[in-house]
Amino acid sequence: MESSVWQFDAELVQLHHQKLLLDWQLKQADLRELTLYQELLLLKEFERREGSMQENLSVRTKEEISITSKLEEYNEQLEVKRADIVKLQEREKALHAAFYASLGEENKFEEFLTKVFKKKIKRVKKKEPTGNEDEGGAALDNVCPPGCVPALFENTLQLRERRMDLEELLVEEKKSAEILRKECTMLVKKEKSVKSSQKAAEDDLELVNREKQQKINELDVVVPLRLHQIMFVVKGSVPSDQSPALVLDMTELTRLQDRIKQLQEENSQQKDLHIDARKQYGLTHDRKDMKVKIKVLEKQCHELMMKKFGREVDLEALQTLSGNRRLEELKQEKLLREAAYAKEIKQWDAKNRELERKIKAIQRKM
Repeated sequence: MESSVWQFDAELVQLHHQKLLLDWQLKQADLRELTLYQELLLLKEFERREGSMQENLSVRTKEEISITSKLEEYNEQLEVKRADIVKLQEREKALHAAFYASLGEENKFEEFLTKVFKKKIKRVKKKEPTGNEDEGGAALDNVCPPGCVPALFENTLQLRERRMDLEELLVEEKKSAEILRKECTMLVKKEKSVKSSQKAAEDDLELVNREKQQKINELDVVVPLRLHQIMFVVKGSVPSDQSPALVLDMTELTRLQDRIKQLQEENSQQKDLHIDARKQYGLTHDRKDMKVKIKVLEKQCHELMMKKFGREVDLEALQTLSGNRRLEELKQEKLLREAAYAKEIKQWDAKNRELERKIKAIQRKM
């Protein structure tokens, strides 16, 4: 009987412990649900704003893609038109070359045929009535002058027609190219405007996302703590109001403590650098003072040189001369003695020549 009662009490304690654990988990779930519900309300509130902004951004993006596509298409067409214009200009040059080649050399009708070939006549459509003056002018051009080869004149008229056809084609192609160029310019301006609007829409959306994240971060979140994790102690006990406390991860706390040590070391290094800088500043100041003293001494030296020598002299050369004065005196004495010896040798040479002359004279007399 006692064992049954003891077993019943143990099971009751275990169930009570399980009930407390379930109550704690349910309370945690309720708090988590409350937090998620608050986040949901915030997300719904921002969803409406984000929806309109995202729609505006999508419209701008599609518009930019459409403009870019049209711009590429128009640029391709413009390049084709430019190539066609170049080809027509080359054909026109070839036509002119063919005309001048058909004239040959020293053709007496060259000026007349050239005028006929280059003459600009008003070409009218078939349905439009033509005036008598145009018909008269055309009739004069169609008359071959006497002495001119009819085949050459007819060829000139045909070449003129081809030239006018090419000129009309060139005018049409240039008009088309100009229209395409204007369209491209307009699309480029429109593209810049759309890109600016798109950038503004992206910035607005980014601001809304930041605001949303800030609001979510401001929501209160319940964090369960055990007593050994609480280090906010006032006068040896945990206060009932822990609102001034800060919740930190242990790894973050360790990192901050290590950072304090690093900052202390950096502070010590900065102090050493400050001391070195002060020493360097003192040396720099002394250097400036020495420069000032050197300038004063140089000025005094210049004044003394002007008084004694009348000009500036090289002090090093002066010191060298003063140190070798005895050597210079010996050199001077040597030169004087060499001159005296040379003079004496010349005198003896003269006496020898005189004696030789006398001896030769005596020998001739004998």
